[in-house]
Amino acid sequence: MKIWRYLQYSKFVAMLKTNALHFSRADKFPDMFEGSYPQKNQKNYPSVPNPTHTYEAFKKYVAVSCWHRNQDESEAMWELYLKNSDGVAIVTYKKTLEECLKDSEATVIEVQYRNYRKDQIDDFTWFKAFEYKRKCFKHEREIRANIYRLPTSPKIINGFPEIGPPDGKNCVPMEGILVDIDLSKLIKKVVISPKSGSWFEGVVRETLEKNSLPKIKVSKSELADDPLYPHWST
Repeated sequence: MKIWRYLQYSKFVAMLKTNALHFSRADKFPDMFEGSYPQKNQKNYPSVPNPTHTYEAFKKYVAVSCWHRNQDESEAMWELYLKNSDGVAIVTYKKTLEECLKDSEATVIEVQYRNYRKDQIDDFTWFKAFEYKRKCFKHEREIRANIYRLPTSPKIINGFPEIGPPDGKNCVPMEGILVDIDLSKLIKKVVISPKSGSWFEGVVRETLEKNSLPKIKVSKSELADDPLYPHWST
């Protein structure tokens, strides 16, 4: 399964310099439903006085690295992740990502999409909420590498909020987590943003060479190809 990670050039450089994959804390994502459950789940779990508040607190205990599952590049993903024209997409495979993270605390999962008004998630453990999203995000076709931290609160039994929200200890740092990774093994190809200038390819190649990764393939985006039209002589 081929997967893509679309990055601003600055984040790409940071990855190469640190030889690490950055995991963002879940409460930093713009989707307010991150880590929440469908309405049916909340109705079927009345023992938690305030399920929404309780589970919202767990966003600080999860760190996520987001990838896009697709055989081909996606114009929509370029638009979603790049704030300007200078960016790249890292191409690899789900199996490769799993192998590169096997000695870390990360778990690679395929996000499932549900109707949060009508559907229910059968597994109601707190961390499962971060493996689901609403159907309106289905276009993301997201593969996630998740890191879960267990709260230390005595009110939490086996990491499950039986009484109330966690106490805030042992949570993921606000800036996220860096996980060391073998980039020469992880990165199969680097694709250049279709909106970047012709000079940008040289910059990307030079950046890879400076970071001891000269053998990684660099290619232009297929979206940058010129259109061809049939021509009939008159």
